[in-house]
Amino acid sequence: MLRTDDARRALPAGRDGPAIEARGLVMRYGDREVLHGIDLVVPQGMVVGFLGPNGAGKTTTVEILEGYRRRTAGDARVLGMDPATGGRELRERIGVVLQETGHNPDFTVGETVRRFAGYYRRPRPVDEVVGLVGLQEAADRRIRALSGGQRRRLDVALALVGDPELVFLDEPTTGFDPAARRQAWRMIGGLRELGKTILLTTHYMDEAQALADRVAIIAAGRIVAEGTPGRAGRRPTRHRDPLHPAGRHRPGGAAAGLRRGPGWGQGRRGLHQRPDRGPARPHRLGGRPRHRPGRPDRHPPQPGGHLPDPDQRHRGSGMNPLLLAARETQTMLRTIWRNRSGAFFTILLPVMFLLLFGAINHGATVQLDPHRPPVGYTTFFTPGMLGMAIMAGTFVSLVISLAIMRDNGQLKRLRGTPLPPWAFFCGQVASRLVLVAVEAVLVLGLGRLLFHVSLPPSATAWATFTLVVLLGAATFTAVGVAYTRLVANADSAPALANAAYLPLLFLSGAWFPISGLPHWLASVANDFPLAPLLDGMRQTLIYGHGPAAIWPDLRTLLAWLAVGLLVALRTFRWERTT
Repeated sequence: MLRTDDARRALPAGRDGPAIEARGLVMRYGDREVLHGIDLVVPQGMVVGFLGPNGAGKTTTVEILEGYRRRTAGDARVLGMDPATGGRELRERIGVVLQETGHNPDFTVGETVRRFAGYYRRPRPVDEVVGLVGLQEAADRRIRALSGGQRRRLDVALALVGDPELVFLDEPTTGFDPAARRQAWRMIGGLRELGKTILLTTHYMDEAQALADRVAIIAAGRIVAEGTPGRAGRRPTRHRDPLHPAGRHRPGGAAAGLRRGPGWGQGRRGLHQRPDRGPARPHRLGGRPRHRPGRPDRHPPQPGGHLPDPDQRHRGSGMNPLLLAARETQTMLRTIWRNRSGAFFTILLPVMFLLLFGAINHGATVQLDPHRPPVGYTTFFTPGMLGMAIMAGTFVSLVISLAIMRDNGQLKRLRGTPLPPWAFFCGQVASRLVLVAVEAVLVLGLGRLLFHVSLPPSATAWATFTLVVLLGAATFTAVGVAYTRLVANADSAPALANAAYLPLLFLSGAWFPISGLPHWLASVANDFPLAPLLDGMRQTLIYGHGPAAIWPDLRTLLAWLAVGLLVALRTFRWERTT
């Protein structure tokens, strides 16, 4: 990391400008300023170590450069683009390893890498990437069975599958034991051989000295030292040391406040040696980096798992919007199915209620319309159970699953890929519509088979019934996404989801006619989307009404759909709040 004009002269031939360039970078949270005018230039093809203690501003700086944060002031360019507005074009060319991230525990390593490969226009082959990070033997293993080190390797695989020019590694070895750290160092050394530009944040000076061509040390939002690992690590200071808790001068300079990682100084590789590369050779500040990116006419090195030439890559779905949405739908359906407890709650619980209440109330009748004959209780109750299934499979399921994905970093990780947000949400909506269709077939089929439940008497009634079901599912999906704004964390998500779900079931007429409620309470219930959904299904199922006759119900559902979409678009959070 360089702040001198020598950095521009250090750029490898054939590259257009530096990989990273920032001038006067400032970040404020309210009245608190955490970055105070960061200036840096990172030439392409260089491995740069970014060091500092907790709270120094490392992650804030990196997340500005990755596009996760909008800077307060200053200018930033990453691969020639402003990271705040680079969007999908920039995310196609960078790879991100977050400090903390999660994965779907029920997916295998291969499935996860394959999913992320589909977000890029020209991804690298999945098997090659899995091999590069040393997960060949775990490719068919579910993520819940992986060790911490293997999950971190998977993080790196997801960052590499798009074949990025620039890789951000945010504290990739924190919490590792000495053996795992050495393995990670070898893997990062392999990325150097592939010609990647790497920005590595770390707490450990020995890690930076083992891996980096240049280092910069940040403290209290300012870069306080820079240069080669050896020079920055031992540079004396003539002023108060910002890294020292008391701010006093300490022998050893700005790097003295940094930690030495687990196993420091152990083994045959010393502090100034790089994994599998022999002793490091110091070079002047601003000098040309020793390890240049591979030239187009040369194959990358074979040892350690090579990546094939560009003409051997397979094309991803990144160019096809419909295929992107279809793959996200498939992923969401697989997620729901593999979560057996969630699938039971969503699909089988309403069926169990139908069977139980149908057997108890067999032969009972309900007076829905004073001008019409009574209807069988099971005919009345079946739409109620379908409405219960729709709300559970859309609203409740989404509130809980999105809160979990936000808490463990899955949503943040997806936001760092070229996947458009609309494709992600299309997958959420489409998967819920498929789920609702399965539930409708089960509930109506069993109701007809076991209790002789009435079905829509005409094609028009069937079409109207289908319209009501799909509109209700879309409405509760939009409302569920919007409702996640109120959910602070995954632990509170089930309670908050059920706080809306259970009262609506009782008040909206799922088990008994809403006419039995006090007038004011029935009016309140009709203003929420579940009561119009149940009424619309019953009107078409029992009486065969068309769209015109149930327009008030459709109007209420459409209004809730519009409000849900507007609130979701304006307030949805991809990251947990701190």
